[in-house]
Amino acid sequence: MPIAFENSPEFDLHSSIHASPIIDQYQTENQIISGDISSVYMVRNRFTNERFTLKAIRKTDGITFDFKRLIKLKHENIVTMSAHYETEKFHYIIKPYVEGMDLHKYIEANGPLNLQKVGALTKQLISAFKYLHDRSEPLIFRDLKPSNIIVEDDSTDRDFKITLIDIETMRQTGNTKRADTFFVMSHGYTSPEQYGYRQTDVRSDLFSLGATLYFAVTGNEPSIKTDIMKSCLEKNPVINKRLALAIERCLAFDPENRFKDIFAFERALKHTDYLPLIRKNSLVLATILFLTLGISFAFSYETLREIRFSNNDQGTIAEAESSNEP
Repeated sequence: MPIAFENSPEFDLHSSIHASPIIDQYQTENQIISGDISSVYMVRNRFTNERFTLKAIRKTDGITFDFKRLIKLKHENIVTMSAHYETEKFHYIIKPYVEGMDLHKYIEANGPLNLQKVGALTKQLISAFKYLHDRSEPLIFRDLKPSNIIVEDDSTDRDFKITLIDIETMRQTGNTKRADTFFVMSHGYTSPEQYGYRQTDVRSDLFSLGATLYFAVTGNEPSIKTDIMKSCLEKNPVINKRLALAIERCLAFDPENRFKDIFAFERALKHTDYLPLIRKNSLVLATILFLTLGISFAFSYETLREIRFSNNDQGTIAEAESSNEP
């Protein structure tokens, strides 16, 4: 059912009674997303001409946000919150606009990620979750999925840069309630406990991490009916068994069967310092190639020495014969 204009974010935002110096800095250009609960607009700073996104979230009984904590987050792979403003009906959140394509669309257009990009994606997600989880009361992202990850426009195989967006759904652990106050549901990526039977914790993010990596390496949406490890290895042959097993463990229904934290997940992936995601067969081939080159070099070196010594010996003989001539 369409929302009456007088109840819309546009009317609320531009109503003179809600005039704000913060909001007045931005000129609305167009609407990006329209929904019953939230809408997103492209806006431009009137003074710097920089582009931002303005998200309007309709206030609902029982749903609260920790904006004071969220606005302090500073990490290279997490979008920053520039400002927050609220009225009687809405929360307004302003964030820098990240140029690029979301990971879901990127993979739909280009297919599953190659080895270098999978490694870069995994490394950056681990870094972001370490930042959020490694504190006395961890922050749970709760809504990690490919469409909430922006692949920046200038990304390459060597520099595959991603940014997490939609940070509003984060919650802090330590709540004594049996279940979360409100639910964040993205089919296939939401952990089972987020459907209301228990509180979320850091392992809930690990479920979403596993689901996101599964989509990244296969191009398929995660499903409980899928043989995760087999599907990973068949869909993307460059992925090693270690990563496939880690993804499978992240997607365990019971949180007790997942990794206990992001650090345990990272340790499970470590194979070598420089090639953490290369398959064992590739490593063997690389070793054989290295040994072959080493043997070839040694053989060439010995051959050159023999030629040089042979030439020296011939020169010595010639000199001796010359000195013996009358």
